[in-house]
Amino acid sequence: MPKAFSLFLKSIIFYAIVGSSISMAFANDLNYVPQKQELYYRPVMQDMLDRVSPDSVEYLQKKLCSFHTRHARSKCSKEELIPYITELYKQYGCDTVIALSLGSAVSDELIGVRRGVKDPTLLKFVSLGGHIDSYISISPSTAHQGANNNATGAVAALEACRVHQHYEFEHTILYCAHNASELGLLGSRAVTNMLKKQGCQSRGASFSYDQFGMEASPITFRVFDQNPGAEHFVETMKKLKSLYSLKQPSLITFTSSSSTRTDTRNYWTAQFPCAGNDPARFGAGPINTREDIITTKYDPVFQAEVAKLGIITTAEYATPITTNIVSSDISKKRGLFTYRKTRGGILFNSHYQNSFNEGILSVYNVQGQLLRRIALQNNGKSIFWDGATKEGVNVSNNAILFVQFTDGVRRSTLTLVWSR
Repeated sequence: MPKAFSLFLKSIIFYAIVGSSISMAFANDLNYVPQKQELYYRPVMQDMLDRVSPDSVEYLQKKLCSFHTRHARSKCSKEELIPYITELYKQYGCDTVIALSLGSAVSDELIGVRRGVKDPTLLKFVSLGGHIDSYISISPSTAHQGANNNATGAVAALEACRVHQHYEFEHTILYCAHNASELGLLGSRAVTNMLKKQGCQSRGASFSYDQFGMEASPITFRVFDQNPGAEHFVETMKKLKSLYSLKQPSLITFTSSSSTRTDTRNYWTAQFPCAGNDPARFGAGPINTREDIITTKYDPVFQAEVAKLGIITTAEYATPITTNIVSSDISKKRGLFTYRKTRGGILFNSHYQNSFNEGILSVYNVQGQLLRRIALQNNGKSIFWDGATKEGVNVSNNAILFVQFTDGVRRSTLTLVWSR
């Protein structure tokens, strides 16, 4: 283990024991921290979902496939791919980027760390990742673009990192760019071994994405049923999928087999609850061949939809701190409507003809409390809100608000800072 990384681990563990008084007494015997919080609809989660962008996943997909090779033993991986992912983690607001050495002949395993506000250590973590390497032939110089295997899965984890940068969480999230998966799951094994050796505990949510497919196809998320917390993990995903009306995955279930060749195996064997998706091989040609490149059947909308459940499940277990949202007027055009501040209030304008003729506009505070709900009928394309709650009390200046509009078919949420 590199000396700098060893010192980093010692420092965060010292902070956990001394600075935040967290006991590690049972960490080596129990790698799962039970979760008991009640699930309910959170506007902040809908805000995250509205930030998931097919344009973003398509850009990342094409970027990963633009490298001549992502073979873990290649010079390209060491000198181009790994530095790119490192900078991307920093751009997306990670506090630390850990590089785990997998040996001199192989490029590093990367972990982007978003430190929790309540617990900034790794001792109680949430994680998600997908392997970034691709393998076609034994020669590292052969082109290894790997559009489906596994740029699709890696992009889902990177998109989560991009979306989460706008929020703060109580607990630490790890974004793992698993490497050398095709050489024997070396990267994910290094991560789980490191976490287990240091006595780190999973808060119950780890995702290992592998092959989403290049066109819409049914996706199944499976959780190994012999891990502690597996039942809670499955139930949490099912409830979140229902609460936010997500279409993918089509099935969330258990599996009793850990003999998979995907990175999920290393989480299972380390007793960290982990969801792995069944590989979808449609639209990309045969896997692990030169034909595994982006085709005209590539569907970024589908890819973004599959990524959504992992984004909000990870957030749920990490617990978003809604009073510290890193967001204000960053985007005034989101989903179904735009807004602009006027004298004494805010004017909302629909993107779609007749969208505001029937529907409901709801305003929430960061605690998820409903402040105002306006039922709309025959009200044209604009709605004016004067900044008052349903009780007629003016919302305080600089309050962060979530505004949601639904017409029964579509639903969109934006975040804004209220000011008079």
